[in-house]
Amino acid sequence: MREHDQYRTALVLQGGGALGAYECGVVRALYEKRPQFVPAVITGVSIGAINATILAGAKGDPIQTLDTVWRRDFTEPGCLPPLVEAWCEALVPSKLAAYASMTGNHGMYRIRPDYIVDPFLATSIYNLLPLRETLSRVIDLHRLNSNDVTRVSLEAVNVATSELVAFNNRSGLSFEHIIASASLPPSFPMTRVGSDSFWDGGLISNTPLSSAINCLEELEHIENPQQAIREFARLLRPGGKVIVSVPNILNIEERLKWLLYGYTSHFKPMTRAQVERLRAEYDNREEIAAHVNPIGYSELRYILEKYGFQIEGVHRDKPKANAWLYWPIVLLIRLIARLTPAAKRRERWTEELASDEVLLGGNTLIVYARLGDIQREI
Repeated sequence: MREHDQYRTALVLQGGGALGAYECGVVRALYEKRPQFVPAVITGVSIGAINATILAGAKGDPIQTLDTVWRRDFTEPGCLPPLVEAWCEALVPSKLAAYASMTGNHGMYRIRPDYIVDPFLATSIYNLLPLRETLSRVIDLHRLNSNDVTRVSLEAVNVATSELVAFNNRSGLSFEHIIASASLPPSFPMTRVGSDSFWDGGLISNTPLSSAINCLEELEHIENPQQAIREFARLLRPGGKVIVSVPNILNIEERLKWLLYGYTSHFKPMTRAQVERLRAEYDNREEIAAHVNPIGYSELRYILEKYGFQIEGVHRDKPKANAWLYWPIVLLIRLIARLTPAAKRRERWTEELASDEVLLGGNTLIVYARLGDIQREI
């Protein structure tokens, strides 16, 4: 196994309009250098959000699609009739022609008629209807949202609360989510997603690095969870927060599966043939697609506290729909816990392990922790 195999890679794509073309070139070179390269995470904001979703959800070859979009849709003025454009090219000086994009763009935006009529009442200069048409032509939303290898996260600003919000393909991305991340005022209008309106995420943070870190923290996919937590502690300031999610292997359903079968739903046995197939498919990094490190509440808490974190909250993604079937066993577990001496309950985290969040939790355990002011040497 090569030295870098233990790492998972994230692509962090910034905003910045034409900088998206540079991102396109860099990504193309990266994929050509490593033909089997598969990023674990792609995060994007503004134009980076558009590039990110094309990479993960293109109907055709993602690199070729991205290249075509930038060479044709995002660079050619297309708001004027062909005859008018030809006339402008022939008569307008080249220095002035460089400003043609101010009138609109073939695949991204066009000037709003109401802005021309009454600019003081218009809420933006352009609309983004051409962008929606481009995205619907090149992106397959089903492919984007069913991609279980690459996680995609986009950021936008909630207009009402001024909070930076992350959307991801695990929860489901729509064209509105993508456009919302690129809705930069006053050029473009706010975009409505559900009951909220959003502006360009670059207004608050133009580098969606936090989303990448949060997505990469899937400890079950890496060889050394302690190394990851230690790195979180090194990078964070005292008082810094970390949110860690892991498969909940200690809920009542998974405990029974372990008892009956010897493994849980998230960590099934893997034959040598399965491992070799994953290595061939994912460039010798089978951990991208497979859970390789079972880690429960006890192990996670131990590692977090070892490197100076204090747990401030434990949450579950959702209760199991059939949890009521296990209530007799749950009551027995909690009765035994209640009969355990108080000192031993504290030492063994008995109450936490029998809590609703752990024992009756869903597929995912979510732990919120804060780095203490006094850290041990890392």
